[in-house]
Amino acid sequence: MAETHARRVLAFAQEINKPFPLIASLTALAYSARQLGALAAASHWLEQAFAHCRWPGVTHVNQLAAVYLERGNLAVAEGDWPAARQYFSAALGAAGCIAAETQEAQAGLAMVAWAEQDRATARRLLTAVIEHPATSAAVRQQAQDWLQTVRGR
Repeated sequence: MAETHARRVLAFAQEINKPFPLIASLTALAYSARQLGALAAASHWLEQAFAHCRWPGVTHVNQLAAVYLERGNLAVAEGDWPAARQYFSAALGAAGCIAAETQEAQAGLAMVAWAEQDRATARRLLTAVIEHPATSAAVRQQAQDWLQTVRGR
């Protein structure tokens, strides 16, 4: 259902030729594909989203952080920890990155730290994400679950 909605938004965005709905719908399609395990399709949608972030005459795109976050999550799904670190870090520096996206990027960096056996950094980042008021409920719950895993080892 989410993919159907994103495809409708994409069709409308292509019709009106505006970057915001194009980027949002392409990122949503990438998310849906990743959730379904279609990693190549997710990568395809994200490449298109990145291309639209370089819209002629636009100085910065507020959705860039969201595209970087989804690319980081795709890198995690692919087990590519260096790329995940790169994309989560890029999300932190993206123009228009909002506080909730910052916390999601920090949680992603905690996953990278955990995968790289840096348990202290993973614990520190997860604790900060959990305590930050801008953290979304879903990211907070995920961080709490990961922190339990980190503490257990």
